[in-house]
Amino acid sequence: MIIELKNFGPIEHFEFDTEKQMHFIFGENNIGKSYAISAVYLILKNFRNAIDSNDFKFLDYLPEHNQILEKIQISEGQIDISEEVENLIERFIRLTFLPTLKTAFSNSFSSISELSNQNTHKSFEIQIKTKLFIIKIHQNNNNLELNKISFSNAWVINKDEDYIGHYSFQAPFGQVFYISGEHDFNSKTGFYAGVVNAILKGKNSFSDIFFLPASRSGIYNGLSAFSAIIVQLTQLRNQIPNLKFEIPNLTEPVADYFLNISNINGKSYDTPYSAFAKQIEETIIKGKISFDKFNKKLYFEPNNLAMSLELSQVSSMISEIALITAHLKYIFNNEENNNGDNFLFIEEPEAHLHPKIQVELIKLFAELAKKGLKIVMTSHSNYMFNKLSNMILAKEISPGNINVAHMKMGEKGSFVDKNSMHVDEFGIEDDNFADTAEELYAERMKLYEQTH
Repeated sequence: MIIELKNFGPIEHFEFDTEKQMHFIFGENNIGKSYAISAVYLILKNFRNAIDSNDFKFLDYLPEHNQILEKIQISEGQIDISEEVENLIERFIRLTFLPTLKTAFSNSFSSISELSNQNTHKSFEIQIKTKLFIIKIHQNNNNLELNKISFSNAWVINKDEDYIGHYSFQAPFGQVFYISGEHDFNSKTGFYAGVVNAILKGKNSFSDIFFLPASRSGIYNGLSAFSAIIVQLTQLRNQIPNLKFEIPNLTEPVADYFLNISNINGKSYDTPYSAFAKQIEETIIKGKISFDKFNKKLYFEPNNLAMSLELSQVSSMISEIALITAHLKYIFNNEENNNGDNFLFIEEPEAHLHPKIQVELIKLFAELAKKGLKIVMTSHSNYMFNKLSNMILAKEISPGNINVAHMKMGEKGSFVDKNSMHVDEFGIEDDNFADTAEELYAERMKLYEQTH
């Protein structure tokens, strides 16, 4: 799946390919990196939720189901149901996916109307492209509207001559869903579930999608303390006349992040990623991250010391790494969600980390990517960049699995310079950090000449 943003806030153009295992977004401050990955996160999350919602209310508007049944009864062999299926998918996008995406954007970016291009004031457009169809969405004032859906090939149902009432629904590119029995097929809900599984899922299936915002340790510590204050104020609401307080607005990625941390139950899941949590504890933070079920808080237990420290009591390095560890240890749960891609969006993972730790962290991310976790990160770290480039040169990572986006600001907003930071078997071209390094070196040589 490829997600394309046009005229989205400060962004003129941004493109994201879900097939890549590792995504690195570089660029100067205040250029739209957070806008880009927040939008992609919300699109992926709400697309997944819409598919998994089992919300069949809009099926009341599908007379095409009866038309499909009539075709089955009078036809032999392969039956073309392209028109009916395309109508079904269009209604799904318009009535199920778009309303949830609109709410997510409104929660995260103030309002839809304020998301138009900040430089040209053009309305934004979103394109979601899969092998099966292309969805085009556009902004209309404070609303999201479906522009159109383009479909790739025909959709057919095959009758199975060996079994009475047994049908296979075949989408282009090989996706097949079997409908066993007249009851399943006669049910609109059963047929819809078949279409969703055959068309919308497959290569577009996403399991766990998590977002770690910038300043995540500060957000965690602040909201943990604030939640206790809310409880106390709620208890005093009826005791103190005219007591008023306002709840601060949180963007949806930040709210999701805190809810995921808050919903930890203390169970450490056995996933392909949990071993990396142990590796972080042993080699980087030299201690254990634990969760107290009674206090509903994460704690750090240093090696060789009989104590448990709240994350507000430890160094910024420990608290930042602890929250990454907690996701790998307690939050990713492949016992329940083992079909589809897993994504970890993380802003500035290098924050508060010594260069040595930054290098260790990028090595860890590369190993996680090999285990199937798709990493999406923004960064200002030349240490992580250089180590990544070295790993490509050492053939520890395939350049085909990596996307490096260098965002620059133009007259019409920020864009990804496709001619910058090229990735190949020789590493990554440094078009982001090199200029500053060269300027500092030139300044140093000039000062050296002046003083000697």
